[in-house]
Amino acid sequence: MPAREKFVKQGLVAEHTHSPMITVVIRKDKPRSYYGAYYSASIITEAAETENASNVFYINRDFLIENSRYFAIVLDTTNTSVTNPPRTIVYPPQTDVEMFALWLDSVLRGEADKTVFSIDNPDHLYKCFEFADSLGSYQFRNQVMDAIQPYGPDKIDLKYYVSLLEKYGKTKSMHLFKEYALECLGYRITRRGWADVVPKDAGAGAGAAGAAGAAGANDAVSIAFVGAGADGWTGPGPAPTVPTSIHPSLLSVIFAKIEEITRKEKENRLDDLRGRSYFPPDERKDCTWHEHTDKDRVKCPGYWAQKHKIGPRS
Repeated sequence: MPAREKFVKQGLVAEHTHSPMITVVIRKDKPRSYYGAYYSASIITEAAETENASNVFYINRDFLIENSRYFAIVLDTTNTSVTNPPRTIVYPPQTDVEMFALWLDSVLRGEADKTVFSIDNPDHLYKCFEFADSLGSYQFRNQVMDAIQPYGPDKIDLKYYVSLLEKYGKTKSMHLFKEYALECLGYRITRRGWADVVPKDAGAGAGAAGAAGAAGANDAVSIAFVGAGADGWTGPGPAPTVPTSIHPSLLSVIFAKIEEITRKEKENRLDDLRGRSYFPPDERKDCTWHEHTDKDRVKCPGYWAQKHKIGPRS
């Protein structure tokens, strides 16, 4: 079967419209119970009518289940009975109407609006990723990553990366974005040198040492350079000139990424029919920075782009 026939249709499709409509009410205050309570038709009608219309969304059940583990749980009908009929209204624990509308717009379209998400606003990206986690919606997380991926190499420098680690170093919801940021930083250094990513004033700044501790699991990567001097350099060619204000452990993480990129370019050069062995982060078409279950990974177009080496993003 050709790879393109394996793709799963993104967004709302005809099959979803055959399922019942669910009323989703986003409330300013957290509801008393949003897992176990089932409401009668009279209560449902009254609740929907008394809520502000901007807080109420009507969405097909199958679509909600497909795009959110949270909705898959609360709309589970396998244990229904006469006294517990299928739920027709849901009060999610989330209270941010605008974020819910943003999530809904993205998953309905099957892609995030690139004009809404900006790599220059990591705080907003953090809120999006946290929201995706709260709903159990890896689709939304992946769509946000796809929206910002074309802009990383031109935006992410050493100061940006250090700031990211300082603020979100131990935040699980930013894990994939931090990996992407490190890839962009390493790519810029391999192509243009340290001068292209280091602020002209004083290197990474006073916070660089603290960010090294926030790197967390990243410290476990293979270390090819130790310390700020040239004695520890084991990479190809002469030891590069680096900012001495960077903490050694953080510097080791960056050098490990640089060596990884260099190694991939050398190892894969003969395998690439285009003559290109390493696609820059902004051109990659695979799902390297996606979150997937093993079952769902094969449904992602990016997975087949990687498997069949379809090439860079258009």
